[in-house]
Amino acid sequence: MSYRSPLNWRRQLFYFARLTHIYTSTFLLALVVFFCLTGVTLNHRWYGDSDHRLEEFPLDVAQLREWQLLPGESWQPNLNRIRNFIMEKWQFPPPHSIDMDAEIFEILLDFKVPAGFASVTIVSEERLMLLEIEQGSAIGVLNDLHKGRHSGKIWFWLLDISAVLIAIFALSGLLILYQGKRHRRDGTLLVVGGLITPLIIFLLYVPYL
Repeated sequence: MSYRSPLNWRRQLFYFARLTHIYTSTFLLALVVFFCLTGVTLNHRWYGDSDHRLEEFPLDVAQLREWQLLPGESWQPNLNRIRNFIMEKWQFPPPHSIDMDAEIFEILLDFKVPAGFASVTIVSEERLMLLEIEQGSAIGVLNDLHKGRHSGKIWFWLLDISAVLIAIFALSGLLILYQGKRHRRDGTLLVVGGLITPLIIFLLYVPYL
């Protein structure tokens, strides 16, 4: 029957904590730097200029009939065909929303992307497709990625997973700190200071109702 001493158990725990700390830090390096830099740009609102344009595209009768948009006939828009056509033509993501107005025979498709948007309006009576696009600067895109705004499900999950890994990285570092007595006291004071400082700043300097 084997016996595992408390010393051996603690040694294995600290060894695992060091490995966890090393590998999470290397994996998260690029993401942490990204969030630090974009945190600064968000805080100072460095957005830059945005690109905005409007375009018109004529639609023929055959196209309107295929989409079931002819006002003189049964106006029952084939939204799947319309959506797929627009997504394929301009390489757009799936629309954020689709609005229809049967009284004036119009359809509006709204597309959201980081730091920008696109809207496509189909005016059946005038046989026109109106495209409006606004795209922000590169910094604006990075800022929206920081917030996870209109960035898609995969990026959404990356943010959540990164948050968990950052917490693991910090906790494993704290565990390593308590392995030795030399820096334990000073490290504990820094941990307490890091907890109290944001709270004090919030209570004293952040306006709230």
